[in-house]
Amino acid sequence: MPPGWWTRGVVEYADGRLGWSRFETLVAATVVEADPQAAAAAERAAAEEEFAKVGRCNEHGQKTLYVRSTAAAVIRMDATLAYLADALAALGSTDTLDRRRALAMLILPNPVQALQLLQTYATLRAENASAKPSHDATVATADPPTDAPGFGAEPETF
Repeated sequence: MPPGWWTRGVVEYADGRLGWSRFETLVAATVVEADPQAAAAAERAAAEEEFAKVGRCNEHGQKTLYVRSTAAAVIRMDATLAYLADALAALGSTDTLDRRRALAMLILPNPVQALQLLQTYATLRAENASAKPSHDATVATADPPTDAPGFGAEPETF
């Protein structure tokens, strides 16, 4: 094939006739057509890429944790964070959902603290499930524990 052969199919659309995302798709398809084996290898490598990386610090002293993994792994982590955030709320946290999810991420690396949270939440749920309905058919709820270790305060650090 002569040099630059693939640009012929792309150059006629470089005048703005296509929206940018459609133009990018056209270029990507043309590159795949030029070397299908290399494109397949690059696609396999991208699909297998997994990582957990820490981002830069912002002006407020905050960092971001970026995680790329399989959809199933990320959905599982999301469900775990949601469950722990619910546990924190049931045990008396008045923080926003986002803040409780962030606290859940801080609790997870501490197995003792995570276990304490899960056990306390399980006990509370069991107590609520076994409570007898009152005359108006509502279920009594237990008061959240105020002396449970690590709840309502920042997670312990190492």
